[in-house]
Amino acid sequence: MTTKLKAAPDNPDGTCLPGDLVRVEVLAEITRQDGKPLTDAETQDLWTPRDHPEPDLGIIDVWWDDDFGAPPEVGAASINRQDLEWTWHEVYGAQRIPRARGTKGSNRCDNLVELYGYCREEDAPAMLRLLARDWHVGNVLVTPLEYYGCPVAWLSRISNDNLDDYWSDETFEGSRRPSTSAARIAELTEIADMVGNNATWFSKLANPAPTPPAPRFLVEGLVPIGNVTLLAAARKVGKSTLLTELAVTVAQRGGQWCGFTVPKAACNGFAVYLAGEDTDEVHARINAQDPLGRPARLIVPPRSGKPLGDLLDEISTLAIALLVVDPARAFMIGDEDSSDAGNTFFRQIEDFVQAKQCAAIVAQHLKKDAAPRTINEIPGYVRGTGVFLDRPRVILGMVRAGEHTLIGIPAPTGDPLHNFRQSIMFSGQRRLTRDEATMRHLPADQGAVVDTAANYAVLAAVRRLNAEGRPVSRTGKSGIYEIGPEEIRGFSRQKVRAAADALIDAGKLLDNSGELIAAAPRAA
Repeated sequence: MTTKLKAAPDNPDGTCLPGDLVRVEVLAEITRQDGKPLTDAETQDLWTPRDHPEPDLGIIDVWWDDDFGAPPEVGAASINRQDLEWTWHEVYGAQRIPRARGTKGSNRCDNLVELYGYCREEDAPAMLRLLARDWHVGNVLVTPLEYYGCPVAWLSRISNDNLDDYWSDETFEGSRRPSTSAARIAELTEIADMVGNNATWFSKLANPAPTPPAPRFLVEGLVPIGNVTLLAAARKVGKSTLLTELAVTVAQRGGQWCGFTVPKAACNGFAVYLAGEDTDEVHARINAQDPLGRPARLIVPPRSGKPLGDLLDEISTLAIALLVVDPARAFMIGDEDSSDAGNTFFRQIEDFVQAKQCAAIVAQHLKKDAAPRTINEIPGYVRGTGVFLDRPRVILGMVRAGEHTLIGIPAPTGDPLHNFRQSIMFSGQRRLTRDEATMRHLPADQGAVVDTAANYAVLAAVRRLNAEGRPVSRTGKSGIYEIGPEEIRGFSRQKVRAAADALIDAGKLLDNSGELIAAAPRAA
C-alpha cells in the first residue's frame, strides 16, 4: 500500500485548516460478499428511494455515513461520475477510470462509493490504512479499487470556511468536528480490527456516546418528565388530596405545590386524573382547591371500567403534561402481587409518558394496618409485587406526623429511591400543614427562623455518636438532648429538637425508625 497520497486541488486558493487538516478519499466498489457483481435489483436496493427529497444524494442505506450518526472523522458517500472523472484526471493524469457494472451512460456510479476520513496531513497514511480494507456491510462487500497495485486514493484540501459552512448544517448540529488526532485514528483502526471490518458494528462502536439531555421536571427535584413516579402512603393520609392539588396546579399553568415550584413551561398540556375509587370526591377537592373553576385544563374521565390501555388510547391525541393514576390497583389487570401484572401495568404508563413526554404519578396503598412513622419506613410497607419499587424512576413517601404531613423521597438505607443525580434531586422531607377549607398543603416552616448554630451542633453530635457506634434518637432515653453530648451544651431542649427536625427535613439527618443517622454528603 502506498504511503504517499497525491492531492486533488479542490480548493487551491482555500486556507487550510489548523494542523493542515485534510480529507483522505478512497474509491471502492460494492459487490456481493463472495466478490461477484451485484444484480441490478441488488444495486437498486442499496440506494435511498428515488422519491427521496434529494434523490441525487445517493447515500447508501447500509453503509455508515456521518448523516446517520457515524463518527465525524470517517464516512462514506456516493460518487458523482463527472466529479470523479475530473478528480481522476487531475490526480492520475488519466481520462479513463474503472466503470462499475450498470453505470454506463449514468451520472451516478451505482456500484462505486467514496470512503473518506479527516486527519492531519502527516497522519494521512494511517487514515489510508484504516479506510483501504474490505468492509463487510450487511450482504455486500465494499472493496477499495487499486490502480497499479495501490489503492485509488487522494487528498482533498478543504478550506476552513468551507468546513465551517459544512459543519453548521443542521444535520450535524450538536456533533463535534473531525478530530486531528493520530490517537483517534489508532482508536478507530483498533475498533475496525476488533469487529472484523464489519461497518455496521464499526458505526455503532466508533461513535462517541451522545450527551444525554438534562432531566426535565414537572415538580423541580421531585417529579420528572418522561418517567413514572410512585407516591406510596397509607390510607386516609391524604395522597389523593395531594395529587389532586398537583393536577389543579398544572391545569392553572404552574405555580407552587407544597412549597415546590411547578414551572409554567412544564404545564403546556392537560392534567389527566384517572380516579379509580371516587370521582365525585375528586371533583369536590377540585372545587375546594379552586372555587372559581379555573382549571379548565384538568380532565377527570368518568369511571367506566375500561382497561388502562383503552383509557390511554382515548387521550393519546391530546397534549398531556401530567397523568395521575390513583390508585394503581384499580387499573391493574391480574393479581397485585404478580410481577407480570405489575410489569404490564407500568410498561403501559411508561410507553405513554415517553411518547407524550409528560410526567406520571401512580398512587399505591401500603399493606393493611401499616403505620410507618417516617417516610424512610414506607418502602418496607408498599403493597403488592416488588415491581412497584423497581419500575418507577422516583419513589415518594407520605406520612402523617401529628398535625403535619411529611412528604419526600425515602432513603431507607441512606440511598434515596430515585435514579437521578443526587445534586438535582430534593433530599430530606417537606413538612406540610393542610388548610381544611381549601384542602391545600403549605410548608409548615414558612417564615421560621433557622438557628444555624444549633443545627451545626446537632449534626456534629450525631456524626460523632454514629462513628462511635452509640445509638441516638430524636427523643426518648437515647434522645440527643437526653444524652447531652458536649456539642449541644448551652442549647435548650426546644432548640435541639427543632434543629433535629430541620436537619431531617433538609436530608442531612435520616430518621430510620426513630434512630438518627447522619446522611452521607450528596454526590454530584
